[in-house]
Amino acid sequence: KEMQEDGGGRSRPRGRALDIFKRLEQTEWDTLIFFYGVIMCVGGLGVLGYLNALSSRAYSKLGPDIANICLGLLSAVIDNIPMMYAVLSTEPLMTQAEWLLVTLTAGGGGSLLSIGS
Repeated sequence: KEMQEDGGGRSRPRGRALDIFKRLEQTEWDTLIFFYGVIMCVGGLGVLGYLNALSSRAYSKLGPDIANICLGLLSAVIDNIPMMYAVLSTEPLMTQAEWLLVTLTAGGGGSLLSIGS
């Protein structure tokens, strides 16, 4: 039979319908629910004003460069996704080079320990 790609990098016989329910059964729901919970917690901290207070203190007193480096070191212990979500949700005023620094330090810091990865 002729094969065709199903959009997910897998091949299936041509003419066989894609079963979306079969794909949903293969989803790792525990991982998705974990990240949903983490983002909800970070969002809750944002609504309560903690993220804005922390961001304004860190970026105004330490400066963007030092704050970004501290954030990178902290991301070795705390997962990168909530760290970057917290930074993005507070929208600190930074130049393009400082935004590149925060992405570099968060990515590098997340690889320092297996906890942050």
